[in-house]
Amino acid sequence: MNKKILAVVFIVVLVVGIVVAAVISHNLTEGNRENTGISEEAEETTVPPELRMQYPDRLNGALETNYEAKNNTIIVTYGESGTLKRIFGSDELMTSEQAYTEETTQEIDGNTVTLTGKDGMIYTAAWIENYNSYLIELNPDGEGIDADEMAEYVSATE
Repeated sequence: MNKKILAVVFIVVLVVGIVVAAVISHNLTEGNRENTGISEEAEETTVPPELRMQYPDRLNGALETNYEAKNNTIIVTYGESGTLKRIFGSDELMTSEQAYTEETTQEIDGNTVTLTGKDGMIYTAAWIENYNSYLIELNPDGEGIDADEMAEYVSATE
């Protein structure tokens, strides 16, 4: 009889120990979820500023096909449709190598944006924001886009 009582006591102690261990483990993981560590926040911001940029996922209907970041320059390519270029720490307005006959300026999100194109269609947008120089350039052999659509691409770029 003593052996049966000892076995029951042993099983009860074992079950209580497992429950206590589970509760402690659960509390520890909950505490880690609630307290976001500094190291977790730092991981999001360890990329140097010259390599950080938000940009549209499409340009003139084409998805991003390449992202290149070197030194202080980022170039996002959208297949044959065009490119988006950003130079970090630059106050020089970029221009296209292609010569366009029409040029206008437009205020978009507080920035003065220079739009160039031909036949009433826009092919480039250039502006400076927060000491960064930006240039969106569509394929000169393409159809171009209207100013409102280009303004959407400029607004989506930071």
